[in-house]
Parts: sequence; structure tokens; C-alpha cells
Amino acid sequence: MKVHAMLVIAAAVLAGGCASDPEGWTSSGTPVVNQAPKAPTRCNCAGFGCLFNGCGVSEEEEYQQRLQEVLGARTPRDFTSWSTLPPITAPRFPDYSYQYDVVEDRVGYQQAGDLITSIGTGVQGRVYRGSRGLHYETDGALHSTYSIARWESGSSRATLSAVGQPGLDLAAVAWGRESERSQPSPFIEGKKDNFELVANPYRLGWDYQSFGVWNDHDRSSAIQANSYGAATPASAVPMVGSATFKGKLGGLYVSPAGQGSVAAADLAVQANFATRSLALSSSGTVLTRNLSTATVAPHLDLGGTLQYAPGSNRFSGTLSNAGGTMSGGSTGQFYGPGAQELGGVFTLKSASGVETFAGAYGAKR
Repeated sequence: MKVHAMLVIAAAVLAGGCASDPEGWTSSGTPVVNQAPKAPTRCNCAGFGCLFNGCGVSEEEEYQQRLQEVLGARTPRDFTSWSTLPPITAPRFPDYSYQYDVVEDRVGYQQAGDLITSIGTGVQGRVYRGSRGLHYETDGALHSTYSIARWESGSSRATLSAVGQPGLDLAAVAWGRESERSQPSPFIEGKKDNFELVANPYRLGWDYQSFGVWNDHDRSSAIQANSYGAATPASAVPMVGSATFKGKLGGLYVSPAGQGSVAAADLAVQANFATRSLALSSSGTVLTRNLSTATVAPHLDLGGTLQYAPGSNRFSGTLSNAGGTMSGGSTGQFYGPGAQELGGVFTLKSASGVETFAGAYGAKR
């Protein structure tokens, strides 16, 4: 099997300060894949902090310089399928960047200690073309993601195999002093500033799409969910017949008490192309904070009907949880040259209080 890669260009500028060999992280009992070696101590600053601690180049500027050394002035290519990605030619960056069709939900939150105290209104169903993705090793194991592509010291990768979801991976990163200054992520155990739950398309047998749910915690506190891939041309979406899509759903859940967890579930979507409707349902939902033990959460199984207009490849609708405590919108699209796969994002919230379930899903027929 050849090495597959997809580059994430999106990056965030960190606040001033020098990172000194931040600690790594593994969850007890969780199989960790390709633990990244610790990088040498180096200055990690931006803005006025650089003037006082002697940093000549910010970490963000250094990243962009290294990125350009690898990519040069190449024009981003259109992503078509996972099976056609070229081999990587550098240890951290692939040889080319790719543009994807992306659907995104984002919602902010505030926390006190380990608990989330409020949820923002957020942005739902944003659709755009952008660089987004994953870097995999030759055996299909996750190497790096959106949240750790810039700085791998203190990062780790794990699968959710121990909680019955081997097709889902999680990558986390700690930023040294940034971690010491910030509150820990409310969704996973350990002092983590950023992490991303991602669907592994190689392990799941997908070829045209994937999804990721990112907890941005080092600069702000937000949940960002993305479905991305090669969208189906609107004219190629079937107009007759039906199909069953099977796949995975993942996200971040905030309980009524404000405690956060990682959530994962199986997904089924019954498509009726004649009526342009999709009956979505998830099942077997589990919650975990340490990635090694899980709590069964049938009240978080989701269901609802999504619809799309004639001549469109994009669908939307309302989902609710089996417990009847939350509802919210979902937006997605078909992927592949003939609508072989689909994916989307969702954000469900309670009418009052902080209970929230935000995430993404993907499936193939």
C-alpha cells in the first residue's frame, strides 16, 4: 500500500511564550498509534512577546516558511478520491495541498474548571472550498490532523478501538506553557489544548469523503465539525430509486450538568431519490473521556429527515435525540461522481441549559 497524505493548511497564531518540551499523552489502556517524538526545545511566540523573550521568528511564521519550502508555489489541486492521493515526499507535509468541498458547523462555549457553563449560538451549515484533511501512514494509521499539523511535540494519536469504534481516531496536542495557562479541555482527560476526532476513510472503506470534529482550545473554546471531500455534481445525483448508506457518526457532547465527552455511533441513512429525502438514524451511541472505557448512551441516538431541492447535491433538515431533550439542524452533501457516499454536520441543543451535541457523520452505499 502506498503512503497516502492530505495536507491541512489552516493554522492558528499562538500567544507569546516559549514552549519547552511539553509532555506527551496517552490514555491508559488505549492503543496509541505512531507516538510523535518530542521536538527540541524551541521558542514559540508571536506579537509583542517576541520582543521580550528574544524570539526572532514566530512559530506561525516558521511554519509558513517550512510549508513553502515543501509546497513551493504549487496551485492546490482538487481532491477526487482517497485512493488517488500521491505519496508524501516529506516527513510532515505531503507534496501537494488539495482543495475539498467542506460543510462546517462551529459553536463556542465558556467553561469554569472542568465544566461548561454556557454555549454560544455558533455558525451552522457553512459551505466552502478549502484545504482540509489528514496525513496517514502506509498502513492507514493516522499520523497528523488539522489540530496538530503545525507542531507535533507533545502530540499523540489513538484509535477508539477500545470503545468499539476502530474506524475513528483521535489526535491531541498540548502546547507546554499554553496548557499551563489555560483550562484543560472539558471533553477528554489530560491537559490538552487541541484535539480532533476523525473518521479514518482507509479503515472505513470510504473513497470520497471523511469528517472531523475539532476542539479548538488553545486560542478560544469552540467545537468545529467538518464534513469534507469531493462533492457530487448536482446533475449526477440520482432522480429515481432508493439506497441505504451505512457509516459512522462522531461528535462532542455536553451533558445538562456541563460535563463534556467524546461521542461515537453507527449511522444508517435511507435515501429516496424520487422524493429527495433522507431518513437518518444513529445507533449504539457511546460516550468516553479516556478513550479506553465507554458509557452506553442510547438517549443520544439521533434521528430525523433531511431533504434536498431538485438539481441540488446538498441536503438539510432537523435532527433530534432519542431522549427528546435536544434538536437542531443538520447540513450535508453527496460525495463521489455518482453520489456513492454522503456526509454532513449537525448541532443539537436543548431549549434551555447547556446540553449540546455537535458533530459530523459520513456513510457509503
